[in-house]
Amino acid sequence: MKLIKKRKASLSATLLLCIAIITISTYVMKWVLDRHTITTRFHRSSVATMRTEGIFYNRISCCQYGSNCLSSVDGKSVTITGLNCGASAATSVTFSINADN
Repeated sequence: MKLIKKRKASLSATLLLCIAIITISTYVMKWVLDRHTITTRFHRSSVATMRTEGIFYNRISCCQYGSNCLSSVDGKSVTITGLNCGASAATSVTFSINADN
């Protein structure tokens, strides 16, 4: 007759394994969320930059031709300071757009 040996798992080994798994999964989740946050911020920044450039080119053409001036794009308002259409050469222009709105 064969004797069947039952393996006894110690409680401390089980708890240590659970803590290790939880720690690893926490670090992986933190890494994934950090990557998502970085990607989202880069996307919003790129979209805001493209909107601002579009408004900039619109304002330059508006100064030249005097029509179709935009103050917002896609429902997002743009603040423009330092653009003087009467000047022969603009030295600096400041555009700001809120990417989160």
